[in-house]
Amino acid sequence: MRRLGAFLAVALAVTVTWSDGGQPRPAAAEAPPSVAFVGDSIGRDAEPEIAARIDPPYPVVYYHAIGAGYTDYHLPLLLPVVQAPDGPDIVVAELGTGDAFWSNTVQQFETSMRRFLRQVTPHVDCVLWLDQEPGGNRAYPMINDRAEAYNEVVHRVANAHPEATYVHYAEWTRLAGAPSPYFLGDYLHLTAAGERGLAQLVRTAVRGCDPDVTSGPFWDVQDDFWA
Repeated sequence: MRRLGAFLAVALAVTVTWSDGGQPRPAAAEAPPSVAFVGDSIGRDAEPEIAARIDPPYPVVYYHAIGAGYTDYHLPLLLPVVQAPDGPDIVVAELGTGDAFWSNTVQQFETSMRRFLRQVTPHVDCVLWLDQEPGGNRAYPMINDRAEAYNEVVHRVANAHPEATYVHYAEWTRLAGAPSPYFLGDYLHLTAAGERGLAQLVRTAVRGCDPDVTSGPFWDVQDDFWA
């Protein structure tokens, strides 16, 4: 929304001037969408890898991830960021594991997710919500108890929201296996290799929200994909 509005404003403001034989100058290329990331200790530990993998070309204008960070903690901090005129175009939410850590019920998490989307999406083009490892960590039974039900909420709520989509972190963790080479001994936090894998997953998802490279009907299929 912000990018489309900015693009239209630039297009309407173009003045037809010539200085090279009567040919109009091409308009400057539009800047790629910018990104905000909010998360818990998984995203906190992977910040250098994620930020470096996204930017460039997608500027990271806000990155805040803390241990046990949960949805209602992040929302009031993120809102002024997305409401600013130069705020991000894309929000990546690595949220849910922290909510489960604090033993929030499934209904509480769904209420928090819906509130987050309702307040954030009017100001951005896309919210990418990572689902979570579906269970099996060795340190936090309260997370294991809620992971699958939380993921059902993430999938259902994101599918019902036109500006949101979920990212298959749960599937990535299944393919990665545990513990090594991608997970530490608690089977939840990531090794350096795992953090690079998460960064690539986030990079692919962010690129999928860039309308310059995904003009088709599927957000995660880039225009240069062979199929």
